[in-house]
Amino acid sequence: LSVTDTAGKVWYSYAAQQGVANITPLTTLALLDSNGKKPLADLAKNWASVNLASATVLASAAKVNANLQSLLVANGLDAKTFNVFATPFSANHTGFDAVLDATRISLDCTLTSCTESIRNPVGSVLVSWNGNIATTGISLSWTATTTGGGTTSGTVTANLGSCKAPKAGTYSLVVQTSVAGLGGLTVPEVCIDGLPAAPASQTEFCSGADVNAQLPPGVSIKSCSFSGNSGTITAQITTPVVLDYTVTYTFVKN
Repeated sequence: LSVTDTAGKVWYSYAAQQGVANITPLTTLALLDSNGKKPLADLAKNWASVNLASATVLASAAKVNANLQSLLVANGLDAKTFNVFATPFSANHTGFDAVLDATRISLDCTLTSCTESIRNPVGSVLVSWNGNIATTGISLSWTATTTGGGTTSGTVTANLGSCKAPKAGTYSLVVQTSVAGLGGLTVPEVCIDGLPAAPASQTEFCSGADVNAQLPPGVSIKSCSFSGNSGTITAQITTPVVLDYTVTYTFVKN
């Protein structure tokens, strides 16, 4: 499984069975370890002949937990059991999403090998990856549990946080809203899945029904811009109080 973000970076994941398959920088990091630090584009291209064992991937997921144990624990996660590949999460800036917010993973690859960098959002080294780190006490399973204690099932669903888009080749629209005057209140991220394509132009974006449907009733649009796979609308409502909105739309190809 893979997805390309708006910056052109490709992230990878693995599905051992039916259920949720998260696609994040940390699943990419685990797969890189499973693949002997060889380029993941080659792994995806030659997947049918590689035969990467699910146990190998799970062992690499345990290494991710061990390397980032303090960050996982600080955000309320059990590093001994949390499966970065299969445990569902939401893009609400808490739990696993907060871990993703706090990490910036980059890969520097040659034709035959890659090195990883794990930094925080301001660019400082967060942790130096240790591929030989002890994973004693970490016991992971491919049976992902939900927050209510149940198990996931059904077809494989690619989880991009707020987005769950099972169909390759479609686009997901991630909508992030900030409102001046709300203080620390966070507006939940919204996702629209299954779009056939991203807008081809600023005009198409600014007049799109899916885009405008995410704005509150009675809003007055002040500006609209679009470039690449992302767009921004600034808007304002005046009744019952004046609130200024900034809404960012990101189209992610699945």
